[in-house]
Amino acid sequence: MQAIATRPSDTAAAKAVTWTSADLEDGALLCAKGFSVEQAERMILMRRRVERGDINEVAVDVNHLEFMRWLVQRGRVSDWEA
Repeated sequence: MQAIATRPSDTAAAKAVTWTSADLEDGALLCAKGFSVEQAERMILMRRRVERGDINEVAVDVNHLEFMRWLVQRGRVSDWEA
């Protein structure tokens, strides 16, 4: 994500991260959808934690549903997008 590469956030977690090319691409897509650089960084870091198994999947499923509901309510995503 070019925005992350050129303007990383000030969070300690983001400073300690090595961003892969896939992370940068995903971040660019998230920013293009209207998320801030900081929000994109947090989502990418969350995905890494889930992939490593650091987060309980049941809790993630509930939190993910709540987060998706929040996004839909604010018009960030809809079920009509391709």
